[in-house]
Amino acid sequence: MAHALTVKINKKFQKIDVIDPSSLKEELDQMQQRRVSLEEKREDAQVKYQRLSQELEEEKEKLKSLSSAISNALTDMDKLHQYAIAQHKQEIVRLSIEIARKIMLKQIELKDYNIADIIEKTLERSPDRQNILIFVSPEDYEFCSNFIKENKDHPIARLNINSSPDVPNGQCKVDTSKGVIEYFIDEHLSRISDVLGASL
Repeated sequence: MAHALTVKINKKFQKIDVIDPSSLKEELDQMQQRRVSLEEKREDAQVKYQRLSQELEEEKEKLKSLSSAISNALTDMDKLHQYAIAQHKQEIVRLSIEIARKIMLKQIELKDYNIADIIEKTLERSPDRQNILIFVSPEDYEFCSNFIKENKDHPIARLNINSSPDVPNGQCKVDTSKGVIEYFIDEHLSRISDVLGASL
């Protein structure tokens, strides 16, 4: 048996609408559908994000591998370069010395040298400058004699310089109490060869 429900309200209403329960159900159904749709879109977006993240990681790994390969290739190239230099070191030194020899001989042929400077360079290797005899070629001796007459204050003016047919032009020999010091082209180039060979 149905019972009546009586509600007492101490307020006047201008209008009272009666809501059909079926309309509430439709609205709830629509809200549920929208919620399901939003959930599906969220899941779809999450799947896409995960896929993009995985692709990004794969690309990063590829770039890492490529960078490593390039680094290894550069290292191998450097090793190959060093190996090539080591294999041809003697040839490089020989060619360098040969070029230097031709230049020096050409300078001597053209008189493009200063025997006074050569003497000074030779004396730099002498531990003792007392009681020394310096030998130069006859042609260079004539130059030294004239040079000393015009430059009496020059350091070589105080040296005992002699003429020797055994000494080629542009070269000299120094006799000291400690031994003989020579500035001959072959001996000079031999020292250069040793320096070049050690630096390669």
